[in-house]
Amino acid sequence: MKIKKPKIDISKLSVTQIIPKTKSIVNDPVLMDIKKPTASFQLEMTPMFNLAEDAIKIELSVSIDLNKGKKLHAQVAVFSYDFYYQYNNLKDLLDEEGEIVSEIFLTCSNLSYSTLRGIIYSNSAKTCIENILLPIVTGTQLMEGAVKSH
Repeated sequence: MKIKKPKIDISKLSVTQIIPKTKSIVNDPVLMDIKKPTASFQLEMTPMFNLAEDAIKIELSVSIDLNKGKKLHAQVAVFSYDFYYQYNNLKDLLDEEGEIVSEIFLTCSNLSYSTLRGIIYSNSAKTCIENILLPIVTGTQLMEGAVKSH
């Protein structure tokens, strides 16, 4: 027997707060002189929820390593943010087994990550990561932590 999953109504979801925990870019002049650098990224995401408060929290951290060729050069940036969401009647997203549907976390993680990409981009002007963009990833990749170097 197939378990019926509730559908997400995006109109019930709102961002309530975005709180920066860490914003750090190492901007050493030596790093600015690297020609055609590549970067590797480490992402950590922790989704949480509180049914009583209809609240969802996504903790998202990104660290960026700058590479010269195939050699690891240095960790040059770390950004950690907490994203808070409100979903009107979050309990409506419980399936028949009483589990919250994972799609709400995919939705919130996609919103959080795309917002963080923009935050990092706007903070990177005239720094050693100015020409480095975080890769576009899916919510599933975020949930699984499967992000490769670019």
